[in-house]
Amino acid sequence: MHDAFVPLAEYLRVPVAPVVLGEVEICDEPVAEMLPQQDEVAVDEALAELRRFRAALADALDLRVEMLLAGIAASVLARELRLAPADVRAVVARELALSGESPIRIRAHPSECESLSGWDAAVVADPSLRRGDVSIDLQSGTIAATLGCRLERAIVAAASV
Repeated sequence: MHDAFVPLAEYLRVPVAPVVLGEVEICDEPVAEMLPQQDEVAVDEALAELRRFRAALADALDLRVEMLLAGIAASVLARELRLAPADVRAVVARELALSGESPIRIRAHPSECESLSGWDAAVVADPSLRRGDVSIDLQSGTIAATLGCRLERAIVAAASV
């Protein structure tokens, strides 16, 4: 905070005009005219700053929640993959069903190529892919069905619910 920080309650406090009844002075009647023009500007600036702070806080929270969700999902997925490796044949089938196209070429980790035999496409061993990752070449483009891409799609779908 900077040196000129004034609590919001102080900015929003409405001055009151003293009312004299006999010798007793009562100060419980707000008078808008007593609020100087510069104080109105200060209140507007404070409220604008508060709105910006709230928006920045909401953005930071959204980002942090997304990062936390991704971390939890990655941990759960890593545990599950240790228990049972990814079924790349099912991954290819699901991606092709979503695309509605036939594959031209399917690239997978060398240890998983054998499980992809039987497709009407060339199966290519790609050592740059990790186990469980698949890349499917179609007439219209390429589907990157890597674990990271599939996880990201699941996170986006979960976050939009």
